[in-house]
Amino acid sequence: MILHVTTEAEWVKQTNNEYFVASSLSTEGFIHACTEEQLPGVLERYFAQKTDLIILTIEEAKLSPQIKFEKSLTGEMFPHIFGPINRVAIVSVKRL
Repeated sequence: MILHVTTEAEWVKQTNNEYFVASSLSTEGFIHACTEEQLPGVLERYFAQKTDLIILTIEEAKLSPQIKFEKSLTGEMFPHIFGPINRVAIVSVKRL
């Protein structure tokens, strides 16, 4: 399982869509994700001031687009999703 952090507004805007598309797909070419172990650091580094967060749990085997684990600037290997996230791959949605 991998996780994607998004805002409640971004999630609600796409509730009825067949795919979830994070803004980073158009700006960076992939959707950022992390493992459960990486989540605390991701929340601290990138979402410290946010209060309206949603965590999507994604089952990799059900995901249509390609996933690559790539090295970040810190040397950690993070999962990157190279396409829209198909809904059947999202196995849970949790508010923080």
